[in-house]
Formats: sequence, structure tokens, C-alpha cells
Amino acid sequence: MPIIHPKKDSSEAESPEKDVKVVSEEEYRASMEKEIREKILAELKANPKKKKEKLKTDKGSNRHQFSLRFQPSMFEWLTQAAENESRSITNLITTYLELVQHIPTWELRQILDAQSGSKRRSKRNR
Repeated sequence: MPIIHPKKDSSEAESPEKDVKVVSEEEYRASMEKEIREKILAELKANPKKKKEKLKTDKGSNRHQFSLRFQPSMFEWLTQAAENESRSITNLITTYLELVQHIPTWELRQILDAQSGSKRRSKRNR
């Protein structure tokens, strides 16, 4: 069965007046590859590459990653707290750190001790 170039009109191929050229599959593939390559090159020349736009959201660039080791009891508490707030543990820890990043450690301990101490005193006073 002869291989007919797809660009030829089917009515032309069926007419007995014109000679149909029989080509091998390799020749046909080579001609198609050449046509496709030329078409792609023409499209590339017509549409020059646009510069990649920087993403507005931060998806890892300018971020640092490190591992933390928690005692099992602390990890259980964080897991439960994250589940109660429907968030990931990573998100919960990051939120905690963002909330207290401007407070020195010694001052944060004083604040937390004062809050926990006042609660104890108020229970004793009842």
C-alpha cells in the first residue's frame, strides 16, 4: 500500500491521472521530522522567550531548613496542639517562633513564669 503524504488532498491521491510516489517508511519519517522541526523553529523565532517572572510567594527560596530533636512528651504535645488547630507541626512551630522572635529568652521565661505563677496564686487564694 502506498504511503501518501498527509498534506496532499485525498482527491488528488485517488485520481488515476497522477502518479503516486511510493516512499519507504524511513523516508516518510525523515520528511515529516524535517517539516516538524522547521515548524517548531518558526514558532520559536516568532515567540521569543519571556523572562521568568519571580514568584511573589516564597516557596523555599530564602528559607533555611534544619532539624529539631524533641523529647517524646514534647513531640506528643506539639502533635496534639497542631491537630487541635488543624495545622501541621511545622506550621505550629514556625508560628510560635515568629510570635516570640523579638523577645529575649530570659524575658520570655520571666513572662511565662509570671503568668503561670499568677494562676497558681489565684487558685490558692480561692
